[in-house]
Amino acid sequence: DIEEVLICKAECLFLENLLCDEEDDNACAHLWENFLKAHTTVFGNDNRLESLVYFHLGLMFAGKKPQEPPLFPWLPSKKDRDSFRNAHLAEHYFNKSINMDKDNKDAYLGLLEIYGKTHNNSKVNKLLDRMIPLFPNDSAILSLAGISCVDRKSYIKGIKYLEQAAGLDPLD
Repeated sequence: DIEEVLICKAECLFLENLLCDEEDDNACAHLWENFLKAHTTVFGNDNRLESLVYFHLGLMFAGKKPQEPPLFPWLPSKKDRDSFRNAHLAEHYFNKSINMDKDNKDAYLGLLEIYGKTHNNSKVNKLLDRMIPLFPNDSAILSLAGISCVDRKSYIKGIKYLEQAAGLDPLD
């Protein structure tokens, strides 16, 4: 049983760099979920490990799409610079990671990056509002929330967040 867990993990790590298109993304996610099932049967349920695996999948799908080099590299490219490998799966797995471990700040920040680069401002604001009570002493999150509030013309709330962030880290 332990050998099966190790084989599943090695297979996942080996194949995740080789699989690059949308069908392969689902296959790669399926491999990691099989690893989690095998791990659970041998070692029992581990929410922290599941959160880390889902976070890893979210990071992998939030990475850049593999692209062919441009035909004329000296000409400006019109392609989206913020294209993700698979934004929908990245969002899905960051949310799963957060559900397994509510204190996984990196998963929240990854999800925030996905929402920000896909220009989903309402979800950015809702996520920031959810993050502030969870991480009240994080000056980076408070600064992001303050800037977001100022951008949507909620100046008093934004200034409050920025003042809290400056109070936590006056040299920033």
